Amino acid sequence: RHFQLSLGMVLCLLAALLLWSMQGGDGLSRKILDRQFSVLHEHAARPLSRDVVVVGIDEASLRKFREPFALWHPHLERFLRAMVVAEPVVVGLDVELPEHSYQSLLPGYEDGLIQTLRELRVHTPVVLARKPNPDGSLRTLLAAMAASDEEAASVVLCLDPDGVVRRFDPNRCTVNAQGTTFAERIAARLGVAHPGTGLVDFGAGEKLDFIPFDSVLEWHARGEMARLRAAFSGKPVLLGVVSAREAMVNVPVPLAVRAPMARQVPEVLVQAQILRSMTGAGLVREAPAWVALIMVFAAALFWIGRSGWVKLLALAAMPLVLGLGSTWLLGQGVYLPLGAVLLSALFAFLVRLGYDAVQQMRDRSNLRALFDSY
Repeated sequence: RHFQLSLGMVLCLLAALLLWSMQGGDGLSRKILDRQFSVLHEHAARPLSRDVVVVGIDEASLRKFREPFALWHPHLERFLRAMVVAEPVVVGLDVELPEHSYQSLLPGYEDGLIQTLRELRVHTPVVLARKPNPDGSLRTLLAAMAASDEEAASVVLCLDPDGVVRRFDPNRCTVNAQGTTFAERIAARLGVAHPGTGLVDFGAGEKLDFIPFDSVLEWHARGEMARLRAAFSGKPVLLGVVSAREAMVNVPVPLAVRAPMARQVPEVLVQAQILRSMTGAGLVREAPAWVALIMVFAAALFWIGRSGWVKLLALAAMPLVLGLGSTWLLGQGVYLPLGAVLLSALFAFLVRLGYDAVQQMRDRSNLRALFDSY
């Protein structure tokens, strides 16, 4: 029997190693992580000293301005003139900017927008978005729009296998993308040159709201310069489309003030949360692989000892204890995946339970055979 117990322990350790190496339990880890993010976002959100301000092109703005968005040059020019007055620390334009010149059809139509961009750049850095084409390539920008290649950046987001944005790691879905994304470029303008990769910190800041695009234009038209400065001065500003017509992005927590239960939000809000993570406490780093491996092996020790109520209670308490500890770690900026650990413990417990049941049946059979001879 000693040999059988040793063999069972080896089997549980091998199963734990297999779970860890093949990333078993990743789906369970993601579900636990989403719950932890929700707890931090709702009950332990950390305020930011310089939060991101989002200007949203909403349904009201799209109804008010009848031109196709490709011809919004005058409206974008007025927005940029408002930013010249407001003096934000950086402006990110997360909108589809012109790819082609309209000079042959509308002479001088884009001159005002280009000139205002140049005026804004004198005192405020500007980052322009490169949106993806249907084939996955990035749109080009009108040469006169970008002052240099360093000013335009990709807004492509990398999704987890279940289609949810939890991580910032451009190399997971693009090639050689390090340092070339929209949020990274803006973070660099804010003094965070190398944010690295990691999980988006959904505990950074409260739910995100936006200032309507047409409201900013009205403030500027009415000469309410003090109001513009109060809203934007010294802050990073992102302009993006928040209309329901725009494709939504799946996130693990309800992120928007105006949709407090929705886990699908406009892409510009996700960019804002990534930027918050980079310029706040930093992206959440994953615990070293060896830590997870040791924990998976430790969970396999549930093989040791006969099955009973004490072991069952320990197994039941394990998710709660590890969940509380890993949630605290997540709040400190370290992510510890628990899926493989919990599955390893459950496997060892069930295998030992089955072994003990077989042994008990065998012992009863032997006793029955012994007393049958009398």
